[in-house]
Amino acid sequence: MLPPSPQVQALPLPQPSEDTTRTVSETEVARLDTTRRMLPPSHIQSLPSQQSSVAVTRTISEIEMGQLNKVVHEAKHGMRRRLIRRNPFPSQTEALSFAEDALTDAVSSLIGDFEYGVDRTQDGKIVTQVVRVAEAVRTLFKNVARAQVPIAYNLNPTSPLNPDQVRRAVRSRVEHLLQDYNFLYTDDLPREFGHCALTHSLLSSVWTMPGAIAKSLDMRDMATFNGLVALAGAALNSVLYEYREGQLSTIEFSSTSAGKHYTEITRLINSMLQNEEQRSRYETYYNNVVLLGSSFHGT
Repeated sequence: MLPPSPQVQALPLPQPSEDTTRTVSETEVARLDTTRRMLPPSHIQSLPSQQSSVAVTRTISEIEMGQLNKVVHEAKHGMRRRLIRRNPFPSQTEALSFAEDALTDAVSSLIGDFEYGVDRTQDGKIVTQVVRVAEAVRTLFKNVARAQVPIAYNLNPTSPLNPDQVRRAVRSRVEHLLQDYNFLYTDDLPREFGHCALTHSLLSSVWTMPGAIAKSLDMRDMATFNGLVALAGAALNSVLYEYREGQLSTIEFSSTSAGKHYTEITRLINSMLQNEEQRSRYETYYNNVVLLGSSFHGT
């Protein structure tokens, strides 16, 4: 028989000292704090929250009121630039992204403190103020187009006609203008891009109307001008559709009703820029409009 095995006793595990525990905690806190500062504002809420001692990035709403007003004002300029250069008909998600980026840029530019981040819960009202710029810009362009269309496209017959005859005449005229985006071109032959209605819409919306957006934009940037032309063209198209049945019927100026026309006009512009002769004429139009608008505005 084998002798009984000696009983093995479990050795006691060393317990971490108070100093060791404190060192690990402080290191982890420092790591988390560094991580917070490196991540963009939109990721702040996804950080671990079990460490109550971790310093949270300050929200924009914590900025002193006078400085905050300047930040929001600058962010609205940034929002307009993003709308014109990228998409004036953003989805809700895209509009929020535009607004948050504009606010972040404004804080960086005016305060230079990267500890401030956008929190959609705490800063919701501020973000909403910037998001609303999109609707204001579209409304401006649509209202300007409404003032241009009846006169510039001669939708008011001069000879005495009864109501039915007027509606038929307007319907026929509008149908021709909408075909292949004829309304963007001059009536005279040879046709040139840049109907007077388009030109006046650009001058009014960008430079001369109350709420005009020239101060928000860099008009030396052709991509900005192309975006303005596409938006003004989409607004004119929207108003012409309102007269399509021969009498005025309001249509909203939204992504659903106007987004595809904005896209088509953008493609038309890009197509012109691929042709050397058409590009030269388009650049002349661009320079003339900007020169005229800047003269009106005194810039």
